[in-house]
Amino acid sequence: MPFELGELLFLMVAFAAYFVGTVLGFASSVLSVTFGALLLPLDVVLAVVAPLNVALSGYIAIRHRHHTLWRALFRRILPLVGLGVPFGLLLFNLRGLGWLRFGLGAFVFVLAALQLWSALGRVSERGTLGAGVSAAMLFGGGLMHGLYGTGGPMIVYVLGREIEDKGAFRSTVATMFIPMTMALIVDYALVDMFTPRVLSLIAWSVIPVLGGVWLGEWAHRRFDNESFKLAVWVLLLIGGIILTVTALARM
Repeated sequence: MPFELGELLFLMVAFAAYFVGTVLGFASSVLSVTFGALLLPLDVVLAVVAPLNVALSGYIAIRHRHHTLWRALFRRILPLVGLGVPFGLLLFNLRGLGWLRFGLGAFVFVLAALQLWSALGRVSERGTLGAGVSAAMLFGGGLMHGLYGTGGPMIVYVLGREIEDKGAFRSTVATMFIPMTMALIVDYALVDMFTPRVLSLIAWSVIPVLGGVWLGEWAHRRFDNESFKLAVWVLLLIGGIILTVTALARM
């Protein structure tokens, strides 16, 4: 079946998003969903992105498993994040697409603004957060992942303060996302989001995603992560503004 313009543009978004996700170990979901939602219905984007994320996370987790911080992952990170996912899925299943798009845009905008504020030196990045704050943010990241499939930035904000080695950070975060995203896939299947059109788009997305992963592996060893992250947050700030404005215009 022929592709529409929005679907073809989404394939380009997928390439760029999974390139960034492979370099940093996060951001593929939030980039794909934020910019994909400008091109296609949010339900379609979430259903396409979830299995692609499992594939990317599985690739990083298996290939770089020797870097993963297994004890921290199973004793603290997964229990807190996993507790939030069912609450996010519950809100998602009670959804109205208008407020979902607006909420996603506002979430991405606020998060990107805070990250840029921090990166520009307004807020100190040194030291870990308090135990209560970090636990709440990990839970919130799980909730947002269940709701939008994009809880990574909140989780990354916490773990980025705690894990200094970029290899350990990337593999630990990727491993964490596998069971979280599998839960989304099960829920999406139960509510019949995997239509023939969605399955076709998933299949065609494999090609640009593989290209993005290959290029990202090469770039991971060569890029300055901090400068690259800053560019990603600027891009997300712009995407959040556009998504919020377009959602308001449609409500």
